[in-house]
Amino acid sequence: DTGAMYGGVVFVYNSTHVDLFVPVRNNGPTSGQRAAIYTGDPLSWAGPYSIPRIYMSVIVRAMVWRSRDLPAPSWNGSLQATEGDCINATLEHSLMKYPDMLVVKIKTEKGSYQGQGLASTGDSLTRAAQVGGLLYGSNESHVRLWTLCDITESYSGLSLLSVSDGWGQRGMLLRGFHGSITVTAWDLHDRSQNQVFSRFNLNDVESSSYGIDSVHLPSFDVVNVQLHILDGANKDFRFDGVGSVMNEAPLYGGLVYGYNDSMVAIWVPTSFKRSNGKAAVFMLGQVWGWAFKAQATNNVDIVVKATDILVPICLLDFDLSTTIINITSKYERHNASVFAVGDTLSLQCLPGYRSVEVNSTITCESHSGGSWNPEPIICEAITCPSPVVPNTQVIHLNDSVGGSVTLSCVAGFDHVGGNLERTCLDTGTWSGVSPICTGCFCQCPIHKWDGNINETAWLLQRIQELKNQLPISRNSTTKAMRRKHCAYDPRASANGVGATFGAGLLISIATILIISDLPILMLHLKQAKNNFI
Repeated sequence: DTGAMYGGVVFVYNSTHVDLFVPVRNNGPTSGQRAAIYTGDPLSWAGPYSIPRIYMSVIVRAMVWRSRDLPAPSWNGSLQATEGDCINATLEHSLMKYPDMLVVKIKTEKGSYQGQGLASTGDSLTRAAQVGGLLYGSNESHVRLWTLCDITESYSGLSLLSVSDGWGQRGMLLRGFHGSITVTAWDLHDRSQNQVFSRFNLNDVESSSYGIDSVHLPSFDVVNVQLHILDGANKDFRFDGVGSVMNEAPLYGGLVYGYNDSMVAIWVPTSFKRSNGKAAVFMLGQVWGWAFKAQATNNVDIVVKATDILVPICLLDFDLSTTIINITSKYERHNASVFAVGDTLSLQCLPGYRSVEVNSTITCESHSGGSWNPEPIICEAITCPSPVVPNTQVIHLNDSVGGSVTLSCVAGFDHVGGNLERTCLDTGTWSGVSPICTGCFCQCPIHKWDGNINETAWLLQRIQELKNQLPISRNSTTKAMRRKHCAYDPRASANGVGATFGAGLLISIATILIISDLPILMLHLKQAKNNFI
């Protein structure tokens, strides 16, 4: 805020809010030297002719992600910044490729904010310019970081963050001199879809009037435009571009970009300024990191990347057999059946069911878009075995937990021990003792009703017992007797049997008659003898 034209939106966030700051005033001779977005004076910054340079009214869209909304990071690094420090750090990320997504986060007592890939400030600082920032770039193995350093010990405005002059309300003081810095990198090779990757030489971009054809970039989850350095101290490092010009006083530099559904618009220092040595597309001046890897070069490519992120989740289908007894999660959950990577569950089967697996603790992992390790337990209904008891029959059977079985002794057998009615327990076994039925040598006693047995089942049992104890011979019925009659048999054997049987019958009758009269005959003979004498 030194009177020169500048622009940009700054944001700071905490656990509940995102605070936005835009330029509102300056210390220059005029009051119009600021904008929400500024893409540079045409004499200093080259870009598409058809797109305005100054935007005073804009719509700002803030998008917030939770940690669980992203795949697990592939690498994390950190360092501390204390007041007065000058950071020029190199961290090894070990991805062995350019990070698909890289976030540098600074956390201070004032809130959290993001680092920036590039800055337009080279060497020119004045005491009036309360400047701040943290720059970063990455290659296939490392991340480099720079902070503004008070190399002359004459500037009072150097810090990790500064929105105290020119942004926000008058009198606002929001500056960060120390804090914790975390660097997070993602390799999204198996977590991305609908990817766009294009790389252009600076000369090709300038020959196409600083417009790069691209399709539907606003619909992607992550969009980034970077400078790829082709020579010098930062060769093969990539630095994120920015969205607004903050400086065009020599020495300055940077890549400013914007995009819509059909193209990416690019602004870089003009070739005239670059050829005069007053600017460079990539400018890392002496004020950054005590001149660590300081460089000014125009030998760069422009890389456009866009991707949709596939977030791994684990699903758990609930049924009537399983319940969760404990959840260990770093995140607040909003869906009862959706879990994030790292969530751990303890499961158990509901009453009446048992698990066929031993391990009941599962963890959500990122494999295959989200999968459980080990597999969730499978609960099966507990049933009791069908009762097979000698000399009995089943009157009633329910083999599920809490159900019962009722038995009775078959006909000719008497219940002498054990339980005729038993309950299925949650161990899958029947209560009580198996009944014992033994055979009866005489008629089996009539069993009285046991009040513990179901009345209907008991009546059915008694009917069956009575049926078994009262057999009826069909040939002995009156109807069968009436149907019997005599018939002639012409066989000779039948005649012989009949004659013999008849003669025998007559002789028997005669013998009976003679024997019955024999005493009288003997009396008459005795009287006759006496008379003769």
